[in-house]
Amino acid sequence: GQVPAAIDAIADLTELHRAGRIRILASSGATRSTAVPEVPTFNELGLKGVEATGWFGFFAPAKTPKPIVDLLNRGINKALQSPDVVEKLSKLGLDPATGTPEEFARIVASDYAKWGPIVKASGFKPE
Repeated sequence: GQVPAAIDAIADLTELHRAGRIRILASSGATRSTAVPEVPTFNELGLKGVEATGWFGFFAPAKTPKPIVDLLNRGINKALQSPDVVEKLSKLGLDPATGTPEEFARIVASDYAKWGPIVKASGFKPE
């Protein structure tokens, strides 16, 4: 029943933290999490360069026509700006973000460039 330390997503730990069952020491985001704003970032604690942010995204098949992608993007962005959706996601420790397919493609490419070599060097093989 006890874990001396863990690295996990804020969303997985928020309720345990709020209930006083665990203490989150730091977050790896560039800014503090809106779910637990009292928790400092690693950067704030002097651990420079410790930054990793997870995200959820919507993908469509590669040959999906641009007008369809744009229509989906508008609908998703609208939903993610709904106060009800924002509130529910925030309670889960998730910070909804909107943008364009091109902006999201840059995020995916940037994360792939950052983490790809690390995953490769680790020898990880998907099963």
